[in-house]
Amino acid sequence: MNDITHRELRIIEILSETFKLFKSSLRLIVPLCLLALIPVNLIELFFPQDVFLAALLTDPVGVVYSGLYNNSILFFGVTQVIRLIFTCLVTGGYTYLAMRRFIPDGGTQASLSGFIDFVMGKWISIAFTGILFYCILSLSAIMIFPAVYFAVIFIFHLNIAAVSGERGFKALIASARLVRGRFLKRMFYGITFLIMQFALAGVLARLTGGLYPPVGAELTLPGGILILALNVLTETIGSIFIMAQAVWFVNILLSRKTQQEGVS
Repeated sequence: MNDITHRELRIIEILSETFKLFKSSLRLIVPLCLLALIPVNLIELFFPQDVFLAALLTDPVGVVYSGLYNNSILFFGVTQVIRLIFTCLVTGGYTYLAMRRFIPDGGTQASLSGFIDFVMGKWISIAFTGILFYCILSLSAIMIFPAVYFAVIFIFHLNIAAVSGERGFKALIASARLVRGRFLKRMFYGITFLIMQFALAGVLARLTGGLYPPVGAELTLPGGILILALNVLTETIGSIFIMAQAVWFVNILLSRKTQQEGVS
């Protein structure tokens, strides 16, 4: 707890603090993830991605000329925007929990109602900042380096929008300030957390894969409920790395503040 305010932690130390915070905050994390993840997974449940991909691999020309390709890409884009709008609540909530843990408020614990009120109150700011970020990233995607560059310097945009009055371009610029002078280190940490998240998602998918209905099978109500429950469960567990970034972000803020106070 003392180190997190005096120096930037190593990855293993960030993960250690993250696991402690995740475990101690489950009573808040579970309702938040249900609120954020059920709507997006319910919408995606009706988008037959596996059927579309199978058709694309079998007859790509036919899929393009039939109009299925354009319709699927459009629907995919819409669902991803909806996913961003809802899942940004998780980032906002986790950042709030990390701030409360490492900047104690008189020793009081956050209540569920106060926690949800905070997240919902910041929803528009966080979602707007997230959409702006992905617009910039999409426009720069035609050139590999700018896309990677923007992804790194704006890595903390949602965390900043969650716990400050900054949003939109101001949050992006504030993130760039935190990355300045530490670009390679920030990129290494960010990529490491991303790889860990994908690896965990792969393990969870393998463990639960046998519980899903067969590919192409007609979706029934029990099957749909099962898929929805498994997706929400795996994403909730995988969100621990979203919390890792929140802990990392708070660590950077506090250690820089301590350094600045030491200099002054």
